[in-house]
Order: sequence, then C-alpha cells, then structure tokens
Amino acid sequence: MYFPKKKFLSACLMSMMAFAVSVLPAYAEEPAAVQTSESAAKDPDIYIFSSPQYGYTMLCPHRPVGVIPASMLYEDKKGDVVVFENDGYTLRHAWVILVDSFNTKDVPDFNKITEQEASDYLQKLMRSSAYEGISLVNLSENNKGVFGISAKEVEIDTNGDGVFDVTAKADTQEAVVFFRTEKGRCFTAHLIDNPELRTDSISAFQFGISSLQEMDSKAVQK
Repeated sequence: MYFPKKKFLSACLMSMMAFAVSVLPAYAEEPAAVQTSESAAKDPDIYIFSSPQYGYTMLCPHRPVGVIPASMLYEDKKGDVVVFENDGYTLRHAWVILVDSFNTKDVPDFNKITEQEASDYLQKLMRSSAYEGISLVNLSENNKGVFGISAKEVEIDTNGDGVFDVTAKADTQEAVVFFRTEKGRCFTAHLIDNPELRTDSISAFQFGISSLQEMDSKAVQK
C-alpha cells in the first residue's frame, strides 16, 4: 500500500469498517463492529438499492434522492449514479457504480495473485494513474479489490520528455474501488463527496460496496 503519511489518509484508513488492509497490515487498526448484510437489511436506516437494469443490489445508508445514468458523467460507461445529495445540477454526495468497467486482461484477479504480485501491480498503478493513495483490500471473506483516493494535485509531463513540468490541482477528490464480483463481473465504484471527502462518507461507501451482490438472472431486465 502506498499512502503518504498525511493525517487525512490515516483517518481514511482507520475508517475502513468493512474493509481489511492486506498489503501493509501495520496501517490497520482493529475493525469496528459492523452489521452483516442480513441484519443491516432489517435496519430502518438502511436502504436496499436494486438495479434490475444492471443486475446488482447493495445496501445504502438511506434512500437516494435520485438515480441518473452513469453515462451522463462518464462517456460510454454503463451503470448508475446513486445520488444522496445534490444542489441543482451539482452532485454533493453520490455513489457511481460502473458495470463491466475494465478489461480483465489488463487487470489481474486480485483473489489469485501473490502479495508480491499485488505490490508490483499497485506500484505500477500509482505511477500511471492520478492516485494519492491506493491499497488492496478485502471486500468480503473471499473477495478482494483495490481501493484508492484520487490525487488533489497531479504532476503532468506536457512535452513527453519524462520530466513533470506542470502541476494540475483538482477541485475535489474521490474514493474509488474496483473489483470483480464473486461471479467474475467487473465493477468500479466512485464516491463523490463535495466539497471534501469525509471519513464517515468513506465508511458508508465502503460498507455499501462490500455488500454489493449480483441479482438472480430472472430479476435482471433484458
């Protein structure tokens, strides 16, 4: 795992209620007690979100105020933007769930790679992508994924000479998770939390994504 020693990122790691850090256990604390999917589904403050169009369900902290197509934010992508708070057309708090979102030939099976292979992959990803921190995590007892925080500042090589000569600053940051379901389908999830990522939002997002399950084929819209 490659997290700079910053208070914000340390707080994010400590908030991983439903996730277990698997690359550098020294960064992890004892997980807080978390509801199981079955008990959480009976909690009146928990909402079961279903997407018959894309064939999945997950637990949300409360009922969304709306759902829009993911293609409105990510061109040529399939999935849902589950909106919890908005200000007109500005999303304040939302989960973006992208389905069939990456090429399995380019992304290893996180459940089958060794710790060294995972470390090599994360280092490569950090070099090639705009992440401030990234780690391999346990979504469930039998399924792993990659969790990351997008970078606030990104260094750019504008002329291709191998030297970063421009620093671009992002207005906001996102938490991102990508993984295969236990049936092998590829999902990517983004947490939008404006104007700043909050640790309680990250915790709820992580628990929600860890609860994601594919629906029975009979319940999926054709």
